[in-house]
Amino acid sequence: MEGAGPIRTMASLLLEQTASPKIRPALKKCFHIVECQFLPLLFCVMLCGAAHTILGNFHAFSKRACSLDVTA
Repeated sequence: MEGAGPIRTMASLLLEQTASPKIRPALKKCFHIVECQFLPLLFCVMLCGAAHTILGNFHAFSKRACSLDVTA
């Protein structure tokens, strides 16, 4: 696969620019795991991006939920 180099570089740059530092390692791991399953790159990026969005939203939600005073 000669073209894998530039494509992988572009995907890595995309992940580097869009991911928060806390989630970036998990995203890179996700990218490599999905890539090993021979899925199309676009699907891989979408899948990992969706995971990032879900994790980010869950993290934000859990932070808000934990800061609520449930005893009031």
